[in-house]
Amino acid sequence: MFRSGTVAHLSERTAHLSALDDDLLEKHGFGAADLDAVLECLSKRMAADGKPPSTLEHHGFAIIDAPTDDDLAQAAASADESLGRTLTADSLDAALRFLDAGIDPTPLSQPPLQRPLRRMGSRILYDGAHLQTSPAALWGSDVSKPVQQRLEKGFEALVHAEITPLGTQPWNSGKHLKRPDGTEITDVDASVQIGNLLVAVDCYGSTWNAALDEGTFNITRNRAEWIIGKLREWRTQWDDIVTNYADLLPEGVAEVLAVVVTPGAEWIESLDADLWLEPTVPRICTVEELIGHLRGRQP
Repeated sequence: MFRSGTVAHLSERTAHLSALDDDLLEKHGFGAADLDAVLECLSKRMAADGKPPSTLEHHGFAIIDAPTDDDLAQAAASADESLGRTLTADSLDAALRFLDAGIDPTPLSQPPLQRPLRRMGSRILYDGAHLQTSPAALWGSDVSKPVQQRLEKGFEALVHAEITPLGTQPWNSGKHLKRPDGTEITDVDASVQIGNLLVAVDCYGSTWNAALDEGTFNITRNRAEWIIGKLREWRTQWDDIVTNYADLLPEGVAEVLAVVVTPGAEWIESLDADLWLEPTVPRICTVEELIGHLRGRQP
C-alpha cells in the first residue's frame, strides 16, 4: 500500500496518507498502516521460504494459519512507522477483522468491497492477488506451463483491447490464418486496421527474472538476440502473406505493419533500420509506444 513505486512530492503524499490514517483510526480502530501491516504479515506466512506457494499457480488462493496475538504484536512492533504512530496488536486485529469477507456488512444491493481473506476458525483463505513480496522472489519462482499460457493469452487480449480505439478490428485476438489447403500460416495475437493499414501484433509476454533486471550481459544479449529473431520471423511471415495470400487480408488493406509488443521496454542491441519504427521506438515495443507511433502517423 505504501511501498510500491516512486511517488513524486513524497512529503505531500505522506501528509495525505497520515490524515487518512488518522481518520480511519478514529472511526474504525485501525488505520491504513494497520491494513498494510496485516497484509504483510499474511504474505510472510504464504511465502515463508521466499517464494510464492504452489497453490498460487492453480487458483490464486492459499490456506494459511491465522496470525496469533503474538504474531500481530510482533508485526505491529516491526511495522513501518512512516506515518508517525505506533501500531498495536489491537489495531492490527481490528484491521484483520475488517479484511475478512465473511463479516462484510455491505448490503447485497450495493457493490461489495474487495476483501482479501476469509477466516475459517484458525485458518485463513487468502487471496494471492494481495501477496506482498519482493519482485526477486516472484522472478525466481518457476511458473508452470498452463499458468504461463494463461498469462500470455491475457496479455494478448489486453493489447488487442488497448489498440481498439485506433481503428477497426476485423479479427478477434488470436485469429488463425490458413492456406487454401488448410495448413496454418500463423495466428495473430492482436490487430487493428487503420484505413488501408493493418497492424499485426505478435505479443511476447514471457516471464522476467532477476538476471535480466540486474543486466547480466549474456542473459540480456541472448534475450535481445532471441526477440530480434522473433520479430524478423514475424515480418517474414507477413511478407509471405502479402505476396502469396493477399486474399486472407481484411478488405481494403494495402499495407501491413508487423510488430512485436512486450509488457515492458526491451533492450534492442542493433540499430538496423528494419528494427525501428522511428529513432526512439523499435518494432519490439510496449503497447503504449505502439499507440503513440500510430497516432503520430495519422494525419
